[in-house]
Amino acid sequence: SGPGPPNRRAGMAAVTSTAAPGATPAPEPEKITWTRADGSEVPGLAYGTKGKPGAIWIQEWWGITEDAKAQAHFVASKGYRVIIPDLYRGKLTLDAAEAKHTMDGLDFPGAVEDIRGAAKLLREEGSAGVGVAGTCMGGALALAAGGNCPEVVTCVSAFYGVPPKALSDMTKMTVPTIAHFGANDSHTGFSDPATADQLEADLKTAGVEHTVFRYEGVGHAFLNSLPEGVERKKALGMGEHKPDAVQAAFDRMFALFEKHIAGATA
Repeated sequence: SGPGPPNRRAGMAAVTSTAAPGATPAPEPEKITWTRADGSEVPGLAYGTKGKPGAIWIQEWWGITEDAKAQAHFVASKGYRVIIPDLYRGKLTLDAAEAKHTMDGLDFPGAVEDIRGAAKLLREEGSAGVGVAGTCMGGALALAAGGNCPEVVTCVSAFYGVPPKALSDMTKMTVPTIAHFGANDSHTGFSDPATADQLEADLKTAGVEHTVFRYEGVGHAFLNSLPEGVERKKALGMGEHKPDAVQAAFDRMFALFEKHIAGATA
């Protein structure tokens, strides 16, 4: 099973049953809305108590899946107020071709404004800071939100996705950033090892606090831990599920949040 917290390695049943982040289905979320600067209303889901340290969890290209809700709820369980912006306005698909079509049709600058509005809402609710995280398309948008919205975004933890330079230039990033990539990720130009290397070089050029983590033995979507997410990864040729990689990635994200967001805990 590899490294993990000592009590997890010791096989304590009570700990093992809760040790896998995002592996437990989330309860029904709070449904919320907020208004963007252009006046348009944005729907979203929320977990956790208002005023706690803020976090935004951004969906994959499928839409807001059960995995996304489970991951966001896990973050909230650690003492955060977490918002999931509904970038697709209710649309969800588990068909890859349809998901690509929906993602390709997304107004990406508009999606960044959705996220900016969510971060403003968290601050208005009393959150002392806002960490932005996301997976796949959401990882790219987390980086774009950090690059384009530093007035409301405190730090970024991006999982296997990098935005095009036209959306957000990573050589100009100013907020502390970590990024996570599976060493076996084959999404060329988006989250493959060469893209991870380029992101690392760009963040170094920016002179911002950053770390780019690579996880051996896993591919794209390695964070997804619910049974259907694990099976989907296998079916799409993204490799086996490795809970230790998931645990390490979340631990690193929480360490970033604890360092930069007042009142946050790892």
